Amino acid sequence: MAKILAQDINIITQYRKWNRLLFRVYWAVFGVFVVFAAILYFYQQFGHNPEAIQFDFRFYIALPIITIFILLSVTNILYYLAFSRWTSFIQACYILTVYIILCTVIISINYHNFMLYTLYAGPIMLSVLYLDVNVINYTCLTCVAAYTVASLVFILPYGNPEYYGWTTYSLFTAFTLLAIAYIIARLILARINEAVDTAKSLAMEKEQLSRELERDSFTRLFNHIAFYQRLDQCIQNAQNANTVFSLIIMDIDDFKQINDNFGHANGDIVLLKFVETINKEISADDLAFRYGGEEFIMLCPKPIDYAVSLAERVRKRFSSHVFAQLSGNRVTVSSGVCEYESSFGGRREFFSAADKALYYAKQDGKNRTAAANGSYKIYNDATYQK
Repeated sequence: MAKILAQDINIITQYRKWNRLLFRVYWAVFGVFVVFAAILYFYQQFGHNPEAIQFDFRFYIALPIITIFILLSVTNILYYLAFSRWTSFIQACYILTVYIILCTVIISINYHNFMLYTLYAGPIMLSVLYLDVNVINYTCLTCVAAYTVASLVFILPYGNPEYYGWTTYSLFTAFTLLAIAYIIARLILARINEAVDTAKSLAMEKEQLSRELERDSFTRLFNHIAFYQRLDQCIQNAQNANTVFSLIIMDIDDFKQINDNFGHANGDIVLLKFVETINKEISADDLAFRYGGEEFIMLCPKPIDYAVSLAERVRKRFSSHVFAQLSGNRVTVSSGVCEYESSFGGRREFFSAADKALYYAKQDGKNRTAAANGSYKIYNDATYQK
């Protein structure tokens, strides 16, 4: 069985919406037609206008009402019985064909009324609702075919050119009307498509701008604002769905001295190297942020053991790098790790616990990872087990 894409589902949903609406419109128009026909008939029968045309009830009233009622009933039944097996295009063509048939029925009974032939412009204009050029093309061709048949069957054989004014010019005018309706429908569709493309472009630009506002311009990691947004989401998920996540705060040791002794340009090299190290170690589920200056944060949707392991991998990899720009020196980093627990009152208390763990790592000699949960466990090269 073919796979249905999300875009196809959206198209099918929109087609169903307009199909149901048009069916209701058809029945409403039928009701109006019945009322109008009844009023006209009684006016003709009981009016006092001697010049009024007296017409046959069976042919002008009963026949079209019964025909249209049967047509609408059958088409509704067929539509709902076979709906699931039809493509969206077939559904649209089916609904619009019913409209064209309704127009033809009305015209066939009142063939002498030239104005009724403008009814064929209706299906062409309604076809724009489906936003499909193929539907518009089908509807226009079907209307032209129906009008051609009506002309050959009713207008030319039965029309009285002297009395009703049926001329070649009139027929040409009617076909011109259909052509104009088709052109207008295509122009409306083109304008709609243009508006949709513009809306999509604006939405993409807005999304791109939103993403840019979440990024640190130098490191391209998520920034301070984005961190608190994601942190709130993680806390809410942990409270509502009992999910687990951990927070890592990492601070490059003695970074101010690097800037003072080797210059800010070389300090930037250290920052970029540290970001490169983070990107190499984190998984697709982890999020990395530049909190500010030389301080970085990672959110991990895992227990504290995973977070400690990640922090240690980053620490070891980064501290092993020799910076030629720093006279061959290495740079270390300290980390504070904390797993979210329900006992935390909110993000402030939770963040404070991780920050306090970082403080312990700094106080214990730097180049360390400290875990906040339970007692403050200090990890370094001597004690950490991968």
